[in-house]
Amino acid sequence: MGPTESLRPSSSRVIAAAVATCCVVAVVVVLVSGATLAAALRAVGIAGLVTALAWALYWRPEVEVSDGGIRVVNPWRTVHVPWPALESVDERWSFAVRTTQGRRVSAFAAPARGLADRGPGVASRAASLVTERRAQLRSAGFLDDVRPEGAPVTVEFARGPLVAVAVALVLLGAGVLLPG
Repeated sequence: MGPTESLRPSSSRVIAAAVATCCVVAVVVVLVSGATLAAALRAVGIAGLVTALAWALYWRPEVEVSDGGIRVVNPWRTVHVPWPALESVDERWSFAVRTTQGRRVSAFAAPARGLADRGPGVASRAASLVTERRAQLRSAGFLDDVRPEGAPVTVEFARGPLVAVAVALVLLGAGVLLPG
């Protein structure tokens, strides 16, 4: 029916890239200054942790709307809500969907419009996009005679950010335990 569309705040990836760049510069400065192995490991661990958190909090989150349903990518998990399992859409505090099983899935990447924002916020745009796509699929007959129990909501934990945080913590711990 339509193309897959992704929504996220316009500044989120810029913030993540800026944080990662600052962390790389900090690590280079520490390494060039002739730091001990322990200090270098601490610097890499802290910078890695901050970068992993920036990636999880600012780079990853998005709301994806496709013919298959709504995919909400949050920092630590991804939830896929197929169209038959969608009950309602809310944009009060952030974009959120309610499933036919009563589950509420809120999108980290689609906050409500802030006081300084002009025009519709990401939550409002996501809600409009979901409502329009659902109406298109219904009018084309794709959502006729489908049962919600035949379209389960799936949850997948974000292994990448969790592994990155764990590795950074191991490096930081090694730097703390080494003498010097």
